[in-house]
Amino acid sequence: MLLTHAHLDHCGLLPLLVKRKKLKGHIISTPATKRLAEIVLRDAVKIQQDEGVNLYTDEDVDKTLEKWEVHDYGEFFLKGIKIALYDAAHILGSSSIAITYEGTTVLFSGDIGTRLTRLMDYPPKAPKEIDYLILESTYGDKLHQPMPKEEIKKIFTNILTAGGKVLIPAFAIGRTQEILLLLKEFKLPYPVYLDSPMAQRVTSLSATHFPYLHKRLQKLGLKEDIFAMENLRCVNTNNQSKELAESKEPCIIIAASGMLTGGRVLNHLPHILNDEKSAIVFVGYQAENTKGRAILEGKLPHKCTIKPLSGFSAHADQKELLAYVDRFSTWPYKIFLVHGEDSARKTLWRELRKRKLKAILPKQGETYTLVGGTKEEENLVKCDFTLHFIPFYDYQIAPVTGAVVEEAGNLILRNEEWLKEVIEAKKKELENVTQMTYATPEEGLETIPTVSHEEFKAHLKDFREKGYLSKAKLRDFKEKLEMGKQAAISWIKENEAKGRFRGMENTPEEIQKQIARVLMAGVSLPREEVLVIINRLL
Repeated sequence: MLLTHAHLDHCGLLPLLVKRKKLKGHIISTPATKRLAEIVLRDAVKIQQDEGVNLYTDEDVDKTLEKWEVHDYGEFFLKGIKIALYDAAHILGSSSIAITYEGTTVLFSGDIGTRLTRLMDYPPKAPKEIDYLILESTYGDKLHQPMPKEEIKKIFTNILTAGGKVLIPAFAIGRTQEILLLLKEFKLPYPVYLDSPMAQRVTSLSATHFPYLHKRLQKLGLKEDIFAMENLRCVNTNNQSKELAESKEPCIIIAASGMLTGGRVLNHLPHILNDEKSAIVFVGYQAENTKGRAILEGKLPHKCTIKPLSGFSAHADQKELLAYVDRFSTWPYKIFLVHGEDSARKTLWRELRKRKLKAILPKQGETYTLVGGTKEEENLVKCDFTLHFIPFYDYQIAPVTGAVVEEAGNLILRNEEWLKEVIEAKKKELENVTQMTYATPEEGLETIPTVSHEEFKAHLKDFREKGYLSKAKLRDFKEKLEMGKQAAISWIKENEAKGRFRGMENTPEEIQKQIARVLMAGVSLPREEVLVIINRLL
């Protein structure tokens, strides 16, 4: 058994397999994953006892740990098969695992981390060449939109100075430690209470296993406890937790569980919900049928402020998953998409297919034979050199003497002169862009060279509220804008020419033209600003 990391959904049934004698060999992981898994499994036993469930006991966990074999990042051999563990940048000790047998290499990505992490050493590591990739797809259909640090600090400061509490439901592994690092940067003059025994143990373990963390934290760990703060307090007992819940002291409380499904966070929840001065700050996904989701959807009455914060995921988004694939020096023969909801998998599948990659959506029970090497009947484009790209408008140009381009479904090598002609033509096209216009029913036509952030937002919101602009069209515009401004402009022109800007069947022609002009003007704004506006309207 090769284990990528110690999240409960990956390791939680190992003691049951051992108990039922279904796991006869060793469990292999990094040392940090083993230590973390012990904490997770002991906590799982306690939760089972509290809920009257008996899947396995502490004795079963002991037997499971006896089967463990640890290897640090790097290569080793197991019965003649080469195994390699690579830092996946997801949580403490997390790995991507490469297996090489008879010249064929399969890489199981495990869960891959994100560039937004303060905790892990991004980017994730992987071999340069593989034959097959089994790739996670948790956020295959999403792009992370991090909230600026100063904005987050302002949210905390406003609540605390008004005499309220900030309750942060947080996962014990990874998320809690990310929040602690952020609060350490803020240096707010208010107590920070860590009210989760499991989170306390994981934080202590992370502090002693700092070589697995971000390079900056590795240097800091040689000098001090990387999570140490003068105002950090650990809540040791449930009675202390209840006393803290009843206290009126302005403070920050970090407590599990992250989705409000159990744990000590429930001690604090009733008090916070009924306190108009206080706030619940969500830093993670809230699944359906959880109290966290119910609060976010306004289904639970509350007087407090509710603030969901983005930018704290431990998973790579779509862009980062594609970048992970792009780092291989040769394309994998096949990419199997796993560990994601159907919508996420299918969206990522489409993106990979656009790149002419053989992406597969495996189903439960399906079997694939991985032959590798020249036996794969695939037309693959391979390169034995690295291209260092430089930005040019919405393009990334590689300074080489030729370019491989797709024409009529064929890959054709064009010379340097052709590439120069394309660049010069693009320069002239962009230099000759005329001023764009938009119209409002009240004001008529008005010529504008640009559009402000607030104007663009207001127009788009108005189109959506009146039903003139559909969500589907808005998603299409977003997709084209992510591909580049020129792609967005071409898409707008095509849809305007064919009269396709309509949410309702009776959308007036003039309104369709107005939508096209507003979208065209929006292209002049910074792309990230536009994407944020669109995401809030979808």
